[in-house]
Amino acid sequence: MDGVPCRCAELEELDGPAGRTYAETHLFERAVGNGTDQQLVASGIRYWRCEATGWQFVSHPLAEGPLLRLRRLPFTTTDDYLDHDVVARRAAALARSTIGTDEHQEALDALYSPDLRTLIQSVNRNDPMGIEAAIVLLEVDPWCFRSGYLKVSAMDHLARARLQPSDRDRIQTALVAATLKGPRRADEHRSALRLARHVRSPAFAARLEALRAEVPAAKRPAVQRLLDALGESRRARTSRRRRRG
Repeated sequence: MDGVPCRCAELEELDGPAGRTYAETHLFERAVGNGTDQQLVASGIRYWRCEATGWQFVSHPLAEGPLLRLRRLPFTTTDDYLDHDVVARRAAALARSTIGTDEHQEALDALYSPDLRTLIQSVNRNDPMGIEAAIVLLEVDPWCFRSGYLKVSAMDHLARARLQPSDRDRIQTALVAATLKGPRRADEHRSALRLARHVRSPAFAARLEALRAEVPAAKRPAVQRLLDALGESRRARTSRRRRRG
């Protein structure tokens, strides 16, 4: 914005009136997740971006009325999340860090940035860059703090997206790799089965049938569940859930 010197490159944190003034007179607020992340909105967290430099900030409300604590985030761009190596490095850094440390917060902000949140949400609009970022995430398959929640979100969005044949092939491969790695959280497992049905094909079914015969006995049930998901109708899934309830 005009008339306010840019201090983004050297500014790390501002509290109170100074933070609020700098955010509202120099930065532009960005709607992370296209305005659909209601938890962020409800908690008062807001994200900001400097149009001149690309630096991004997060602000948290302070107890003293309409004041802000403004904190600069690690420098990220949307292209970062299309690069397998970048995503893998950031996930590894988060996995190595200790919760409660500055290193952990830095790694957390670098992986789960406003750019990634917005990309994953854009899958709902069948945005090609968002779809690519979601697939890259599944191919990297990070195992670190909160990664399961992010993968569930990516899979749920992809399961409703219009996908190209090459997208479907890559997702099939990622689902097989994840299945062979080992057990997942219940919600991650359910999302994987839902996505498997969305990308089903005769070739995918044949691949899973062959795999079931090749893997160790301990992994066969997981492969079978993935195979079963390809042919299970929504009515059958609803009936199964009711029986379990």
